[in-house]
Amino acid sequence: TNAVAYSINDAGQILIADEDGSYIYRGLDRTQFTLPGNGNWSLHTINNSGQVVGHFEVDVPDNPIDPGSGTMSQRHAFLLSDGVVRDLSTTNCLDSIASDSNSHGQVVGYCMTAASGGLPEPHAVIFQDGGVLDLNQLIPRNSGWLLMYASAINDLAQIACIANNRNGVRAVLLTPPLCAVPPEPATN
Repeated sequence: TNAVAYSINDAGQILIADEDGSYIYRGLDRTQFTLPGNGNWSLHTINNSGQVVGHFEVDVPDNPIDPGSGTMSQRHAFLLSDGVVRDLSTTNCLDSIASDSNSHGQVVGYCMTAASGGLPEPHAVIFQDGGVLDLNQLIPRNSGWLLMYASAINDLAQIACIANNRNGVRAVLLTPPLCAVPPEPATN
């Protein structure tokens, strides 16, 4: 059996997939999980809380870019937490990927949205509290930057992104105040 190890967290949980399925291993213990969709998927990471993110694909009727062309696959960002897979995509996402999550359950990635002129455009996003926030809303509109893909988030809610402006593609770091770390639970 060929297997791929995608990620490991500080607790030693390893995210693995093979032709028989997707698993979380910890020592000799193995937990299998199933993703919805058409069988095409990609796993990205497992955080220190044991939550897994990635995307699965679903077949959708008709291509919004080329109406009348038949079906197409659409990627949906997901979060697996406590054995439950949650689809993070919303109706305004034509395509989405979850690339990373922190221990607070904040998930980052990208969402393909319809831009002016009707052409799809990638936007870096954070999935949290049941919604999707376009990270471009956190920077000045006249900055000339387009945040295209959020690739990583840490427990301080700092987000690494790929951004584009008239000078090319760059790596950027965001520390958005509305994505602040939740307070620690009170101890007695």
